Amino acid sequence: MSPSSHGPLGIFGGTFDPVHIGHLRAALEVVETLGFQKVILIPAGIPPHKRRPDITSFYHRYEMLKLSVEGEPRLEVSDIEGKRRGPSYTVETLGIIGRESLDTFFILGSEAFLEIHTWKEFERLFSITSFVILIRDPGHMDAIRDYLSGLKIAFSQESNTEWTLYSQKKIIFFKPTSIQISGSLVRRLRREGKSIRYLVPDKVNEYVRANGLYIAP
Repeated sequence: MSPSSHGPLGIFGGTFDPVHIGHLRAALEVVETLGFQKVILIPAGIPPHKRRPDITSFYHRYEMLKLSVEGEPRLEVSDIEGKRRGPSYTVETLGIIGRESLDTFFILGSEAFLEIHTWKEFERLFSITSFVILIRDPGHMDAIRDYLSGLKIAFSQESNTEWTLYSQKKIIFFKPTSIQISGSLVRRLRREGKSIRYLVPDKVNEYVRANGLYIAP
């Protein structure tokens, strides 16, 4: 499928501490391959599942994301979770976005999906959004099938790359280009005084340096 101005919206949430090229490349490949209108990257305000005491402020994470998508109209950044008080819950964010667009796909990695039962009102998610699951290990599909069965989430159709739920929402399995980068790797390199160039966009690298982010206290 080719990109369409009337296609579905991809919603890519995460801590993005910091955003790196693995995030961005996966988002762009989803747009180009699945024919999405765009992917909206949403940094979590207060991530309920990540209680790191040193998490970077929302302001910095949001600014780095904005810098990272400059010049790419198919990727957009939203501050919706930074505007709300308290922990950032996906079901609430999608409830707001869904009022504007009924055709949304929430993008997340297979490891995160396999913990979705710990999310607030996780059952509702399967009726308000479809999913794109980023698969790095094909064996994860069997694990996800067993996992959904345990959650009593049933699907009416399935192929090697796409399942349809009885709610008519879909689960699409997508294998992005493998880029072995994580936010924790970027932060560790900074603490060790090493360069993070080519792991993050140049403007993000410059922002990190200018604001003294991720250096040892």
